[in-house]
Amino acid sequence: MSEASRFTPSAHLLMNIHTVIVSYHEPFLVHYLDALVYPNVPVGLLVGGAVAVCVFNLVVYVFRYARRQGSMW
Repeated sequence: MSEASRFTPSAHLLMNIHTVIVSYHEPFLVHYLDALVYPNVPVGLLVGGAVAVCVFNLVVYVFRYARRQGSMW
């Protein structure tokens, strides 16, 4: 007999009611990295910092490319 057919639907429902499982709706790594690395940092600050890092990186690459080509613009 399979494991699924051992319980009647009402017994299965009763077991599910008494089981408390707190789940999260984020990817696994995001859930734990958020808790460990950024415990109380607002999301807006994280997004703003990420955008600033990306813009800085883009500016560095543009200047390096322009210097390699011999003219700024």
